[in-house]
Amino acid sequence: MFKHLKDSRISYMAHFMQAMRYYVKIQKAALCVFLHAFWPDLFPTSASNIIKGLAKDFEQPKVD
Repeated sequence: MFKHLKDSRISYMAHFMQAMRYYVKIQKAALCVFLHAFWPDLFPTSASNIIKGLAKDFEQPKVD
């Protein structure tokens, strides 16, 4: 049923927690961008730093 989990060799709960951590980081970046749009001195690099951090997380090699 969950081919992605089997292919990734990760449990449902581990996948869920990882996805929720990404969700929180993405929402934080979105809030920074939203506030920055109205007040450019707020969070000038926060969203891009969060996104760069996420990109590094996604590029990490998987450990068996």
